[in-house]
Amino acid sequence: MMEYKAIMLESIRSMDTYGESYVREYDFNAAVFKCLKTLEGDTTQQNAVRVAFSKDNLINSHILSDFDHFEGAGRLFFDKAVLDIFRLFDRSLIQELTHIELNTRLVALRELTDRFDSGSLDFNPQDLDYKEALGALFRALAALQSLIRRNLTRMEDVNRDLSEQSEKALKATNPNVVQALQKDNIEHISNLLVRHILPTRAFLDEKVVLRDGANLLACLEKLKRLFEVHSLDSEASTMLRYAISFNAYHKDISRISTSIDQFLARSRKRLTQFNAIENAFSELVEYLKETQQDLRRKRISSDFAQTSGLFCGLMNQPRPKDL
Repeated sequence: MMEYKAIMLESIRSMDTYGESYVREYDFNAAVFKCLKTLEGDTTQQNAVRVAFSKDNLINSHILSDFDHFEGAGRLFFDKAVLDIFRLFDRSLIQELTHIELNTRLVALRELTDRFDSGSLDFNPQDLDYKEALGALFRALAALQSLIRRNLTRMEDVNRDLSEQSEKALKATNPNVVQALQKDNIEHISNLLVRHILPTRAFLDEKVVLRDGANLLACLEKLKRLFEVHSLDSEASTMLRYAISFNAYHKDISRISTSIDQFLARSRKRLTQFNAIENAFSELVEYLKETQQDLRRKRISSDFAQTSGLFCGLMNQPRPKDL
């Protein structure tokens, strides 16, 4: 599968486009067929691809968690760990964090924190229950840190792309191109900001007060104190390092969020100005047609200037002397 990872990458990309948690069988088969077309003449490799990506093989190897039919269409549910591995090959396929995903991980971290604080653990490195809980804690924090780091990289790429698109829009001579760029950017970036960036920033903010329990940094501080009480300095230092890392991520995401907010404000202002100019020009053209149709009229009616308000006070404005 790694040798022909383009099949999985295309399947994941289509899944993300639809915003679904499964790959549509039609899209998956289309990706396989596209790969087979590139291997025409090599029957051995074609057969190898067919076997590797067959549903039976995927299910037996636990790559495919489930397969079903819904409303006449097949749905392939791949194991999340498998999808995450393939996402690493293409930065654009990194799945942005959402409020639900972050809240799920926070709830799991709270449960681990409560377990350490319940008094049921011996805090003895030789105790099997303690070792199991400590391993689960470290795995959860490492996975969360890795996920946030990858998303931060993705956000920085988006922020850089916005700067390039802004320059492209400013340099465009065709007004329709400018309008299209602004509309597409506002819709896409607004969704990215509201659904992914702002929830991540709030998740990492140590000052956020949550109704359902402690925030991320509060859990880390509580765990650090518990380890210090039991003289487990190494574990306490690890909690401190995670807290410092998450604080640094919060500063980076806040910077990106501010930059994107400014971009959206500029884009909305430009789009509003463009639409106002376009509407005014359309009205002006209509008034011009009236003069062209009536040979007795040489000038555009003053109604346009009075109703649009664009020319109010224009005669009172100072003019350059050398014209």
